[in-house]
Amino acid sequence: MLLWRPDRVVVQAQGPGRLVLSEGDYFTWRVFVDGRPVARDQSRAPWRAVTLPPGQHTVEWRLYPWELALGWLVALGGWVWVVRCWRAATRGDERRARS
Repeated sequence: MLLWRPDRVVVQAQGPGRLVLSEGDYFTWRVFVDGRPVARDQSRAPWRAVTLPPGQHTVEWRLYPWELALGWLVALGGWVWVVRCWRAATRGDERRARS
């Protein structure tokens, strides 16, 4: 294993064969063999796996957590809503003060 982080795993492996990591597979993981994206081997669920062609390979799994992007989008929408409500309330106060 060359690198292990919560969002990235890099290993060297010899093919042909199937490389299986005894870590849970989740659809937000993407796998790359020698820098090129390849399909995950889902036949070994619940583990992460990939089929390798002959030869020496660098295999990299990267986590792309869409939930994080969705969370930021929801938070941004919430802040936009708060600002609009605040501005509407402030304008109402200004109109009442002018009357």
